[in-house]
Amino acid sequence: MESSLEENTINNKYNILRYKSHGATSKVYLVEDKNDKKQYAAKVFKEDSSTFKDEIKIMEKISALKNPFIINLIESGEGPIKKFSKPKKIKKYVILEYASKGTI
Repeated sequence: MESSLEENTINNKYNILRYKSHGATSKVYLVEDKNDKKQYAAKVFKEDSSTFKDEIKIMEKISALKNPFIINLIESGEGPIKKFSKPKKIKKYVILEYASKGTI
């Protein structure tokens, strides 16, 4: 049997630590990279969200600026999401730098 943290993962790469917020198209979680233990914000899109591709394009352009005052895109993709005793589902997600003293 898997431990609690292993059961709450994004793409088997990030442990979901806790729920942070939600919007019209997604939910945001505080996550931790399993390898380096660095914390990130994970935006997990709802299954019917049509904004994923547009948001990725915008985030990639903004992250290319390399401005220290902008939350940068770390990774995006589609993979298995397992969270808080719900069945595992394939969902689209983005991993962003975590703003520990604010909101995205």
